[in-house]
Amino acid sequence: MKKKHSSVFRRTGLAVVGSVACLAAAVPATASAAEQPASSSAGASGCADVDFVFARGTGEGGGTIRYLGGQLANDLQAKLPGKNFSAEGLDYPADWAADSPSIGVQNLSDTLNAKVAACPDTKYVIGGYSQGAAVLDEALGADLWWVSGPSLPDEVVSKISAIVTFGNPLTGLPPTGRSTKIGWEVPSLDGRTYEACAILDGVCGNSGTWSGSHLDYYTNGSVPFVADYITGHVS
Repeated sequence: MKKKHSSVFRRTGLAVVGSVACLAAAVPATASAAEQPASSSAGASGCADVDFVFARGTGEGGGTIRYLGGQLANDLQAKLPGKNFSAEGLDYPADWAADSPSIGVQNLSDTLNAKVAACPDTKYVIGGYSQGAAVLDEALGADLWWVSGPSLPDEVVSKISAIVTFGNPLTGLPPTGRSTKIGWEVPSLDGRTYEACAILDGVCGNSGTWSGSHLDYYTNGSVPFVADYITGHVS
């Protein structure tokens, strides 16, 4: 998918957030690695009704989906009774290395291309936190100068029912007429995108600088709100 506008947001604060090292670790001390979703399920065809892929934030542990993504997956599964639901964490480093988000973009592309080819009737949901949100930005065509990788093809993007981010480093406020920053970059995505940005979180706000509010998403009520948003797009 090609972006429709040049990025004004990547130039308004990303001089500070312009490397993975500036995306401070996204795991508060109170977070538990046990926050993993209940077992996923698939229908007789082997395909889920709803498939959720989440790109974790810097420093969140690897392996199965957990931490913030695990909280959201659990909420989604509870809100989708009768639906075959599957969830997984994107396999990428989510560490301090400069190429970490770019690896994530490539892996997200590979993952979604394979999923859509195998299960074209599934409703897909993608989410990301902090560095993970930057992975989504680049894959969807909302380019960040410090991330590279392939944009998802239109036929894959058309299968994505909802896109959600927490603490997205695509900084700045969306202009009048757009509700999301991703939607400014790629207007066709605006109506199916929700971007949670905590009050005083400079990573996703105007300043592009770090603050402790970037860790508030575990406890500030964002997760159930975002789960409701997704449910409205996949039910």
